[in-house]
Amino acid sequence: MNALVEALLKYETLNRAEFLAVMEHGEVQEGLGSDKPRTTAEVLAEAKDVLEAEEKERAEERAKKEAEQKALDEAAGIGSEDDDTNLLN
Repeated sequence: MNALVEALLKYETLNRAEFLAVMEHGEVQEGLGSDKPRTTAEVLAEAKDVLEAEEKERAEERAKKEAEQKALDEAAGIGSEDDDTNLLN
């Protein structure tokens, strides 16, 4: 019973496999916690990482499209302030 109390104090929660390991062997074995529910902090951290990655991807796509449009505009002579032919329009 002391092993169970110590495991609960250390890990806060135990899944079924961890509980059985403590009862049979007196300790939690490594690798048994893989199916343990994630904490709110873990979920929020993962969500933040996903949002940041998506935001970065969108920014890169936007920059790529802007660069492509700028290249097309320059090739067509649109938007060039130094070009005197635009003065007639």
